[in-house]
Amino acid sequence: SKPSAPQIDYATVKTNSEIDVRFQRSDSNDVKDYEVFKSVNGGAYSILQTINNLSSTDSFYSVKDSAVNAATNKYAYKILAVDSCGAVGDTSSAHQTIVLAIKQLGCTQTLQLNWNPYLGWAKVKDYNIFRSTNNAPDSLIGSVANTITTYNDTGLNHNNLYCYKIVAIDNAD
Repeated sequence: SKPSAPQIDYATVKTNSEIDVRFQRSDSNDVKDYEVFKSVNGGAYSILQTINNLSSTDSFYSVKDSAVNAATNKYAYKILAVDSCGAVGDTSSAHQTIVLAIKQLGCTQTLQLNWNPYLGWAKVKDYNIFRSTNNAPDSLIGSVANTITTYNDTGLNHNNLYCYKIVAIDNAD
């Protein structure tokens, strides 16, 4: 019989040039390889990497994708298991990263953050918004419900450099 599908835990943007994908191994005992596929902006999936299943003691695997421009593109990932006879299992659920767009609202001291929903979990609980000012450590500045993909950051000083990070929270956690 074909191997069971692996489960992606998350796909996260580490930097504009790196996305990390973490997944749980298949429950099947005869998995030889995991094939990791990538889609850019909703396009066709192509193979990114093949990972040898060297041991059935590894519960989780991580994949680093450095061939990305996460500042402007959405990336989706899915994984399948291949057994020693070449039988291919069902594909994992696809997970899609968040792309953040920021615009200034007129002449106000407000920046509007807009992002696409994180896709892959049964349900996102909410989104946490983090800000770094002048390269200081990130701090949580707000949280919005899973149905909201916009946030206005107000009272800003035009002399400061602001960097933002949106973190989707899995409803299962």
